[in-house]
Amino acid sequence: FVYIQYTTIKKICNFTNYDEIIISLKDNKNIDKIGEQISDTLSRSNGLNGGYAAENMVKQKEKLETIIDIITAIVSAVAAISLIVGGLGIMTIMLVAVNERKKEIGLKKAIGATNGMIVFEFIIEAVIITLCGGILGMLLSGALAKISEVFLNFKVDIDIRIMLLSLIFSVFIGIIFSVYPAKKAADLSPIEALRFE
Repeated sequence: FVYIQYTTIKKICNFTNYDEIIISLKDNKNIDKIGEQISDTLSRSNGLNGGYAAENMVKQKEKLETIIDIITAIVSAVAAISLIVGGLGIMTIMLVAVNERKKEIGLKKAIGATNGMIVFEFIIEAVIITLCGGILGMLLSGALAKISEVFLNFKVDIDIRIMLLSLIFSVFIGIIFSVYPAKKAADLSPIEALRFE
């Protein structure tokens, strides 16, 4: 689009037919009323009963912002549910690991490993799992963004700061959901753990 004053285009091209006129107001009060007055004036001056419509771009912008807010809320809710499901998945994996490695945990405790050491070991394991999953997710999303650029013909901007923040948050979720399995592992009695088959 090229926006130009109607008087200027009239002088240059002797052009008098317009499909659209854009009006900027100094004050945004009573925009709808002013739009109606302009439509009525144009209709009367051309001997028409209606035929002109005024659009309030401020209201359209507000509607668009509302739609974007709703979409953001839905996407955020889906992301939150995904994080909880992922966290529960990590917890399940860690509980299975604790159950499978009872003898190993008992042996470590028997030769002097403290509860803190056992907890730390399982939390580090959860951090590595979530870190690998987060990096894989980042690489996959980056590849999908590039594929979208090629096939959908639009530019996708990837914000590295947001991706790193997401990675840190996923690791944080992994730590939170690994505390219970790690505590369960640390509370095992060495004798009972060594007798486990």
